[in-house]
Amino acid sequence: MRQILTVRAMGCVGFALSLVAAPAAAAEEPASLAAVFDNTIVSTYGDGRNAKLWLDRDGRYRGLG
Repeated sequence: MRQILTVRAMGCVGFALSLVAAPAAAAEEPASLAAVFDNTIVSTYGDGRNAKLWLDRDGRYRGLG
């Protein structure tokens, strides 16, 4: 069960990263993605570890965890 939760959390982070991989020249991001740029994405793994991810509109990102 822990492996499933870890894979799901990693999948969420991977999905978020794929959203910002689009060209930075795009005029506007989708409304559903707009809130991501002003907040912290927190992933909690099955073993209790946490990872934090901050996304920039220009495609850059920072992570901790």
